[in-house]
Amino acid sequence: MSDSNRTQVAILRSSARNIPLVAPQAFDLLRFTGTPNLAFEPNTIVSNEIRPDRQIGDLILVGAEAGGDIGFEMSFRAFDLLFESALFTTFAANPLTPVRAGAVQVTDINAGVIEVDSTAEFVIGHIVRLSGMDALNGDALRDGIYEVSAIPNATDLTVIPHNGPAALIDLIAGVFTNAEVKVAGIIAQADGEIVANAAVGSIASITFSGAALTALQEAMGSGPDTLNAGQVIKLGHTRTDAPVATQAFVGTPANNISARIISVDTTGGVITFIEPTGWAADAAATEQVAVYFADFMPNPTTPDLITAHQFAIERSFLDHAPITRELFLGMAINTLSLNLQPQAIATASATFFGFNSQVRDETQIAELYAGGVPTRAAAPQNDVYNTSNNIGYLNLDGQNICNESINLITELTIEINNNLRRRNAVCVFGAASIGSGELSVSGTMNRYFDNKDDLDRVLNNTEFSFGTGLRDSTGRQVVFDMPRAKYSGGAPDIPGKNQDVTIPLTYQSILDPTLGYTISIQRFTFVG
Repeated sequence: MSDSNRTQVAILRSSARNIPLVAPQAFDLLRFTGTPNLAFEPNTIVSNEIRPDRQIGDLILVGAEAGGDIGFEMSFRAFDLLFESALFTTFAANPLTPVRAGAVQVTDINAGVIEVDSTAEFVIGHIVRLSGMDALNGDALRDGIYEVSAIPNATDLTVIPHNGPAALIDLIAGVFTNAEVKVAGIIAQADGEIVANAAVGSIASITFSGAALTALQEAMGSGPDTLNAGQVIKLGHTRTDAPVATQAFVGTPANNISARIISVDTTGGVITFIEPTGWAADAAATEQVAVYFADFMPNPTTPDLITAHQFAIERSFLDHAPITRELFLGMAINTLSLNLQPQAIATASATFFGFNSQVRDETQIAELYAGGVPTRAAAPQNDVYNTSNNIGYLNLDGQNICNESINLITELTIEINNNLRRRNAVCVFGAASIGSGELSVSGTMNRYFDNKDDLDRVLNNTEFSFGTGLRDSTGRQVVFDMPRAKYSGGAPDIPGKNQDVTIPLTYQSILDPTLGYTISIQRFTFVG
């Protein structure tokens, strides 16, 4: 008998429909909770032959359909390939550079120099995350958040701690195969370089000057790290004359918010957004404020071809002797769903449509893969998100729902639907190709019915903006953000006596004509 705890799923971007797959065959292992209905389901027809003995003469195999679901628990970076394929695009990433092998040096207790491949996209004032250090002699303990304080040459970043280890000290030179430095945000280099302005109408803003403005202009460059309208930013930690992790805008704690950017003026150094509750002007006269921003991925106006986002999915039964490898080919994501229930793990699932599948024993591996056994890289092992402590962003019309005392959400779902279709053809067993349809983003939201706000939105067809983010204890966050949506249905539900009245709502995200997209997924390396 086979045990579910001895199964394994790995994915590889590939639009191939036939075996053996050609090199390179570098699979990524996938963290998963189950693969219900993942199969190459046969299509059979009972023979219509009329027989005098009243029996069925044959059951004829005429085709088959590859598809099914993979369920998983949400965690940072583990499912980026699935997110990208659901939106037919890739993340526009903040600057990142590998750490050069054996290259971390120390200058003193409060500052260190990290030697990297290139400092070209970094500026003084960048907040960066050092990650992937090897465990030799405790090097992994030096993973953390730092601030770039100087860039002496093309390969050296001088850093001081931001929110992490006390110093880059006693690091052992080694081969840091997976170590990297990635930008997470900007911090002012002098008091008052990032200030909060009084709102004008319903629009609030922050202004950058000095080194912070230079860092902002770098973030607004023409490269993939461009800061865009529609991106979510977080105003957070500050420091005075020593690196300490405290909240920014000490005199105005309501200014420590997450907000969707409306506009960015690089000349004047101004970022605007909807005014949150409690926002007020704050000159930050004795503070050096930080602004965190994310890798950004809106659904594109010109999506990639579906062939760029199909997968070969390998499902392995490791307790078979020999091991059984089941390979699904040309698998594209039809739907990607996120499910948030109270006091629960944040879960998700992806539903695939594909071409066909092949099954071989490990002794026949060369029939699946040209060149023999493929590599299978381990999945990122960041913490699983939960819905109690890991909701870092829950925003409706610019306001943080988590800070409200009324109309709280009891459950939330988001579904991205690509409306795929299998194209069948004569001479082809399985699908000949996969067609893509309209992108639809919808979901459900159940809220306590404490006033008529949501019912008014339903009855008046009122549009709103909405987004949610999941943040782990290390500050890593993923955001799903919809700048324009409308409720498609909803009415108060009175289930019986001694129970709460709620309003179960369904919503449809729609094109924002200004931003040009329906949904964005944003990946924060660190949020303070």
